Amino acid sequence: MKPQESDGYINSKDKTKLYYKKSAADNPKASIIIIHGVCEHLGRYDYVAEKLIQYNYNVYRFDYRGHGKSEGKKAHIDNYNQVIEDTDAILGFVKKEEPKGKLFIYGHSFGGFIAVAYGIKNRNSIDGYIVSAPTASDEAGILGLFEKRKDRNEYVTNNLAKFVCSDVQVVENYQEDEMVHKEISVAFVQEMVRGTKWMKKNINKFDDPIFLIHGENDQIVSYLDSEYIYEQIASKDKKFTLYPAMYHELHNEPIKEHLMKEFDNWISQRV
Repeated sequence: MKPQESDGYINSKDKTKLYYKKSAADNPKASIIIIHGVCEHLGRYDYVAEKLIQYNYNVYRFDYRGHGKSEGKKAHIDNYNQVIEDTDAILGFVKKEEPKGKLFIYGHSFGGFIAVAYGIKNRNSIDGYIVSAPTASDEAGILGLFEKRKDRNEYVTNNLAKFVCSDVQVVENYQEDEMVHKEISVAFVQEMVRGTKWMKKNINKFDDPIFLIHGENDQIVSYLDSEYIYEQIASKDKKFTLYPAMYHELHNEPIKEHLMKEFDNWISQRV
């Protein structure tokens, strides 16, 4: 049976309009909020949403500011806290929609950073996190290259395409997707650096249930970032799985169907 879908806009803390999409299952076990990565948008998670609905979860997706159909200067933030506030706004909306239901987050890449950062700032406010390839400590040293640039309004090329997935078709789709930003502001990258530094100082405050996943061949975010989070957090309920030979977007890799089963198994044990 086709899920009931709805979409619309809600306001973030500073009144920036954020676009969201809800896909409702017939008999939901819980609700899952998907937080996408930098330069992309919620539409790239159609497969994830489709599979999670089949496992009887309500799925909420949103574009944080400057991405997809949401307001804001494209691929830009003034402060990393803004995207955490965007997430807080969406979570507030979902909690009103699902006042008695269990609530989980799936955050990928920079969306993984946002998820963990939200958990640090809002402890025990949801039931658990699944975090994929999170930008956490910049072990690969990519972000630090932009730290000293002076013009925060300058844009630099998004060169991530060939590294997002081992599936050539996924790479081509990424390159041809008009809603994927081909440039990113220096301010955004610098705020990612600031965010990772803040996270390092506060990571031991995170104590919620978490399932960390990472591809061993991820060339965008090193799997060492996930290892770092796993080792530093205070959570007693934590799991980390490293997938050999896999690239950055695990939910688009050959293991994606297996991965969705893993998601369902992990969440089902906590509802």
